[in-house]
Amino acid sequence: MSRSKGTGWYDFAGFMMAIVGISYSISGLHALFKKEYFHEETLVFGSLQMWAWIWLIVGMLGLVAASALIGGGGRMLGIVLASLSAVVTLLTFDSAGQHSFARLFLAVLVIYGLTTHGEEGTGEMLTPSAAPDPRTAPMPPR
Repeated sequence: MSRSKGTGWYDFAGFMMAIVGISYSISGLHALFKKEYFHEETLVFGSLQMWAWIWLIVGMLGLVAASALIGGGGRMLGIVLASLSAVVTLLTFDSAGQHSFARLFLAVLVIYGLTTHGEEGTGEMLTPSAAPDPRTAPMPPR
């Protein structure tokens, strides 16, 4: 089976989304059962239990998006969930510890990989529609 150019970035984005999903799932479970790891007083709003459920849900959705991306589809789902992941990371940056930097970086990598390197896993590069070449375009009638 031959692979088209650009699918490497698509697969890379899928695996990075899986890492982000696993990270959020572990953090959500950890916040539910072992609260002393987190700094609840640094949360922008809400309680640690609320954020634990949000992390768990975002993590599970990230894993669904990763399986869709690795399967060759789900480009828009991946972009939306990576953006949601970045926003959630920014809202809980201080309370989640130092791995927030890694989550934010991975979310940006996923967005970059899905928006600039391929469309729906086909390997086709995303380029703006090109204007017709004036040397080969037919002359308009006078």
